[in-house]
Amino acid sequence: MSFWAEILREVSINETQKASEIFNLDLPLALRNFSYLDEESYYQGAIPEMIRAFSAKLPDKERQTAQSRENDLIDFVLDSALKQIKRSVRLLQFCFEFSDYDLKTLAREFPYW
Repeated sequence: MSFWAEILREVSINETQKASEIFNLDLPLALRNFSYLDEESYYQGAIPEMIRAFSAKLPDKERQTAQSRENDLIDFVLDSALKQIKRSVRLLQFCFEFSDYDLKTLAREFPYW
């Protein structure tokens, strides 16, 4: 099961502590973690692999720029992904809390759009 689905499942059964642990610990490390080689650290994981694959396809000048800012781009993508997942979690919690609302009211009242 994906971490995202597991987080949503835990929220749906009101296991918010477990969902928070997965969101704050497991998910970020699965997407981006640190490795050390000869006293230098670098990122590993799904997001760094995708960023490096993307950078490798760029023309030389753009590739050099992308590679020089690689860690910043990895951090940005991770933060963006986590922000969207957090919004999904909040929406699910909101739906459970206000289960008597119709869809139109849910859409209007949800504060995290």
